[in-house]
Amino acid sequence: MNEKIAIATVGMVFLLMVSIASASMLTYYGKAIGIAEVSEPTFYAYPESIEDHRLYKLGINEPSSTSDEISFIDSEFIGFTTDSLGIASFYPATYSFHIKAKVESPPRNLSLELQIHDSSGNLQNEICKAKVTVDSSEYKTYEASCSADSLALAESDSFYWRVEGLTTASVDYSVMIDGDMRIKVEALG
Repeated sequence: MNEKIAIATVGMVFLLMVSIASASMLTYYGKAIGIAEVSEPTFYAYPESIEDHRLYKLGINEPSSTSDEISFIDSEFIGFTTDSLGIASFYPATYSFHIKAKVESPPRNLSLELQIHDSSGNLQNEICKAKVTVDSSEYKTYEASCSADSLALAESDSFYWRVEGLTTASVDYSVMIDGDMRIKVEALG
């Protein structure tokens, strides 16, 4: 009986020593290797008004499930803002704007500008700007893009999409905020 206990004890000590030696070698030589796939974000306009029907929500990677028509006159603008991004930098990218719009007396131009705002809503930096010519009094989808270098951000900063009429006369614009109004981001390089 004592022999069996002695053999079992020696076996357990041997297994314990082998596992400790293996663990220390794994810590010294072992490396965890993995691949992470990161998709570039798409920012979607939401018809959810944040303040005074001129500031709306800009969501990340989730299209709006509702829609609404927003109208404004020339030299006025509407804006869409994200929540705080929570990041310190953003890579060089191309920003592709998709907007469904119409104008009372075409053709007229709309400015599409992406900006960085601080936690108080103040402009920190203009990222890039594009322009579309709205050439229809019926809804039509327009696309434009612009590019920017890498961005330095405070974690409390947000992206802000400004849409503004560029005509001097009083002209009525309308945009359809739905699951297709978006900014698609594509990394440069």
